[in-house]
Amino acid sequence: MSNRNRRRRIAGREPAAMGLLERNFSLRALWLATISLLCGLAILFLPGRSYPQTVEQLVEQFFPQRLIDESEIDFRQGGPAPFRASEFVLADLDGVRKRNYIVAAYSNGFSGAILVLKQQNNTAVPVHEPNLRLLSGIFPGIQLIDINGDVKPEVAVSFSSARGPAFSWIFSWSGSELTLIGPSSTDEHGDVHTSIVDPDFVDIDGDGILDIVQGPADGPIPSGLEDSIPPESYRIYSFDGQKFRLSRSPSYFGTFFRQTGAPALKSARFRADLTEVPYLLKIVNGDGKGKDKVSSAEVQLNGVLVAGPERFNQQVREIVVPVKLDKSNVLSVELRGAPGGQITVTVEPQT
Repeated sequence: MSNRNRRRRIAGREPAAMGLLERNFSLRALWLATISLLCGLAILFLPGRSYPQTVEQLVEQFFPQRLIDESEIDFRQGGPAPFRASEFVLADLDGVRKRNYIVAAYSNGFSGAILVLKQQNNTAVPVHEPNLRLLSGIFPGIQLIDINGDVKPEVAVSFSSARGPAFSWIFSWSGSELTLIGPSSTDEHGDVHTSIVDPDFVDIDGDGILDIVQGPADGPIPSGLEDSIPPESYRIYSFDGQKFRLSRSPSYFGTFFRQTGAPALKSARFRADLTEVPYLLKIVNGDGKGKDKVSSAEVQLNGVLVAGPERFNQQVREIVVPVKLDKSNVLSVELRGAPGGQITVTVEPQT
């Protein structure tokens, strides 16, 4: 065979040999990649290693077992199907500009629980659970409120009832536990009850500390029963540095806001138990810090003008007018001027 033909035959075998080498290289690369992946997975799932979890997963992980058991036992005894609801907030409880706490509220549709979790690396650890056996409701809710302006938020936890209103519990953080500071009472068995339902937080006197305003619980009175059902007053609780305590019980309390568009007349009805005593109608112009004042307004009580436009301007902070009340009363307010203004009206017995 000539050297020329031999070179042709070798050249003809070169593509096949190269293809085999390429396949062997690819298989080796795939094998190495598989080994690397398996080693990575083995390291990832080593015993004791922590794995990233979402906050929702952490909250669900610590759902109280006693609530789960109670719900399942009730179901086996003919009750409703097991139910679980939770709500949470990330909180900077220590005022260090780092939201490293999770405050979670849980419900099984009847009983409730509150848990404070502290985030550590990729997980969390429970640090406190208030011992309140009468926490109850369907859907929990949590709100952070800085009541006294110290940068450290207070915690307001609510549990909605079957009728809609939500019972509220107010706590402060001591550095290691939640302390109940909201209005409450203790029964003969030592169980604590909250005294507020769907409260409002308002700085009434402008001292920089929020007050709690609890509206009347009574609804519409059936015709003919007005005199047989005594009216319920508003309740205002003030913070004394340790706890919220009842400070005033006005016959009426309400805040009115100037909305956009043409001025609109707004009315509110309220009842009074004592009609023979003198009352004071007090108007606070602006918010708790004296901002958002109105320059013009009309306030009427039972159809009588008690404060007209000439009484209002940006320098007026407070207006006090002696008034008399009927068993049933109507307060009407029309705010004028630029949108955003507000006034707060209180009616209470003169002392």
